[in-house]
Amino acid sequence: MSKIEQVLQGLTSPYTFNNLAMLLNTAGLEYTLQGNRPLTLFAPHDLTFDTLQQRTGFDLMTNIDKLNLLMRYHIVPLKLSSAELKKEAIAEDVAASDQVLQLPTEAEGYTLQARPGNPIQINGVRVVQADIEAENGIIHIIDGILWPAGMSELSFGERSTVHAPGEKERP
Repeated sequence: MSKIEQVLQGLTSPYTFNNLAMLLNTAGLEYTLQGNRPLTLFAPHDLTFDTLQQRTGFDLMTNIDKLNLLMRYHIVPLKLSSAELKKEAIAEDVAASDQVLQLPTEAEGYTLQARPGNPIQINGVRVVQADIEAENGIIHIIDGILWPAGMSELSFGERSTVHAPGEKERP
């Protein structure tokens, strides 16, 4: 069985993940997905990124620090199948309509809210395909981008604060 990064690259139908792979690599997270720690990746498919680009014209690669935070927010440092999400919700003994699990993310200090209904929702974004197994974790395909608190697509319309070493900010 392959690691998460290789599984993601091999997925082609009905969804592709070229944009996500490029963004994860740009953010320097390809080694996180190749590691041996158990992970869950909530993976937006290409159409979600294409739609964002068409709607806003913003380039997520204009600010690598923000991109890194955004991509780490899609990674949970635990291997959680859909069945395990539902089991955890039941263990929390919360009324079915109020079942919300707080999931830690690789973005330190940020959590995701999982509603393990049918379909599962993460921060209100629908899981469209769950439980794609990898050697070091699991992938759940989502129909949107997960935005950490204080960040939105508009954050990437702002001027980048990341510069090459020795480079001065251009007007």
